[in-house]
Amino acid sequence: MVQLKFSNSNIFSFKLVEGVQGKKYLMDLSSVRPKSVIWGGLPDTVSVASYELENENVQFELKNKTSNGLKVGIIVALQPLLYTLYNLLQSLFVSYKISQQLGIKSLLFAISMLISFLMVISFLNFNKKKVKDRLGQKGSVQTFIFKPTKRIYDGYLIFIISLVCYIVYLFINNGSEGAVLIVNTVLSMLSFAYTNSAIPVAEYYQAGTYELVEFREG
Repeated sequence: MVQLKFSNSNIFSFKLVEGVQGKKYLMDLSSVRPKSVIWGGLPDTVSVASYELENENVQFELKNKTSNGLKVGIIVALQPLLYTLYNLLQSLFVSYKISQQLGIKSLLFAISMLISFLMVISFLNFNKKKVKDRLGQKGSVQTFIFKPTKRIYDGYLIFIISLVCYIVYLFINNGSEGAVLIVNTVLSMLSFAYTNSAIPVAEYYQAGTYELVEFREG
């Protein structure tokens, strides 16, 4: 049986795959079908689209990992922005007494989730366009067919995280709800990315949850 070797690419939601006929492929993790597999569904097969790459093609290789210094720099740079946003939201909640208006308060929470979803989708579309621009006319689509061996319920992570945030959010009535909105936006982005645009096919395969049963060219 063919053993697949996965590695990270330099584009979010795409993985490099080797092991089929000695060739290299760029797998689109957002193309997993059906999506129900992440919500407890157990279909006969799961398909994932990929692009065949020339072996000498290194434009998708992850050459240098982000240094710790750069990560710290990004975190430090974001702190003033988050602090300003928090103060703005706090002022909004206090000035308009939103803490006592359950309807508007709940609407703002829903908007924070919608913003997260739209940001993930926009980022995904941007990355897909970047891949197509790099490949040009050379990107022939190939399909990996996997057989899931057990049910996966990772999709419900979105609801669990958001429910916890929402409960905490409702119990705060002093204007500091903005902090929860910011946290919920970030966590929702990660959850939407995980369950929609970056489904961890490699991890499922390596854990034996997915078994490769077919590879379709063209």
